[in-house]
Amino acid sequence: MVFMLPMDILRSPAPKAIVQPALFLQLVEILNIVEIFLVEDDQSLQLALARTLSSAGYTVSSHGTAESMLEALALRGEHRQQACILMDVNLGSMNGIDAQKLVRHIDMDIPVILMSAHQDAYNVNQAWRDGASNFLFKPFTPKELLDVLKDALGKKYDAITASAEAPSSLSAELEKQVESLTPRQRQVLALVAAGLTHQQIAEQIGISPRTVKLHRAAMMQRLTCKNVPDLVRFYESCKHVLELPVCTIHG
Repeated sequence: MVFMLPMDILRSPAPKAIVQPALFLQLVEILNIVEIFLVEDDQSLQLALARTLSSAGYTVSSHGTAESMLEALALRGEHRQQACILMDVNLGSMNGIDAQKLVRHIDMDIPVILMSAHQDAYNVNQAWRDGASNFLFKPFTPKELLDVLKDALGKKYDAITASAEAPSSLSAELEKQVESLTPRQRQVLALVAAGLTHQQIAEQIGISPRTVKLHRAAMMQRLTCKNVPDLVRFYESCKHVLELPVCTIHG
């Protein structure tokens, strides 16, 4: 299914050709007005992000603190429009990781996208565990931002309208990817996802930090992962496969 941004739908010469007519009506109802809860304490960056989002057809609710966003989220009406949270990790009294946990007590289904200037594997891992839709690293381009939003809202829409996929298909695909990794690479993957540094991983499994780096590079190439967050996301999606008995590692 092709998923389009709100303004893409309005500009499309034949929007009803995107999906079946019944689903198109749902799509318009869901996406005609999409509210983005933007949480960024840097005022200049907040303004720039708000302009980018508004130009793409989104309604923007800007906040300088997580507390302000949580209050606004709690005050939403019963017949609320589709929404998404775009939130920085490094905020003031409450950081984005802690705020995301509280968001789930207010709205279990709202997509959350976190932003950070630091590639911290621990924070990324925690974000995935708490249900984040994605993780953006600063600096990023307007296109990267809109693509991530499109993906997050697309997943949300698919969850509402699409029939559930057979879990066995996903498991088979994940098992195939996991099988492409050596036992040692699986070990390193789990430790990278846990937020350990190269030195800590090396000490824990008895190899050199350079060898850890080589294993990580090989995994990223084999799994087509661009960065640590991609590795963490892969691990979170397949850890049930990784937990299956594997051969003993001797070297």
